[in-house]
Amino acid sequence: MNKIIKIYFVWIAISVVGALLSCGGKCGPFPDKYKIVGLDWSIYQAICSETPPNNKLTLHSIENDSIYYNQYAVNVRPVQKTYYSNNVKRWNLNLIQSAYACDPVRPTTDETIEKIIIQAEKDFNSKYPSGANLAPLFDIFVPESYSSNNKKKYSLEEFIKTKPIIPREFTLVLNTSPSVTTDFEFLISYTQNGVENNNFFQFKTKNITIKTKND
Repeated sequence: MNKIIKIYFVWIAISVVGALLSCGGKCGPFPDKYKIVGLDWSIYQAICSETPPNNKLTLHSIENDSIYYNQYAVNVRPVQKTYYSNNVKRWNLNLIQSAYACDPVRPTTDETIEKIIIQAEKDFNSKYPSGANLAPLFDIFVPESYSSNNKKKYSLEEFIKTKPIIPREFTLVLNTSPSVTTDFEFLISYTQNGVENNNFFQFKTKNITIKTKND
């Protein structure tokens, strides 16, 4: 009986090693969660098409540092860092099962966006003086799913009210004309409900001339 048990464990060891080698020694367990540790961002010219059933958004480089208000876009890509949740252990009784998991499941997050505030150091119009929160003047486009290129459009204020799970990227598009054509730079303050203390990020956009609809 002892001989049979020894043979059984030898077979298990060979199976585990074989599985690891067959996948280049990189088989599981794999990180199952990610957290946001920063924001990458860029300014673009946005061309929006609202033809049903999807909103199509294409982004282009801005020429001559000047753009019409309804084409002004800030594309934001949250920086992800993967980690192991409490439900995952590197080495445990599930080692054999993990050794065969050479195609890891994409990590997910439970972190949510709590607040986005957008401010300028000059008056935008009569209703929004210097320092006012300009978030109501922006729409947000987010991917319909993690792997989809189709974007869904929301009012930024309404989107934030839902406490959404942080998408892999999002684009803020201005929907209201300033009172006069002039240059603007925006201070964007972002707050999330994160798993650690990385809950607040802030950046200032490049100075760009934003033109009214009459120019």
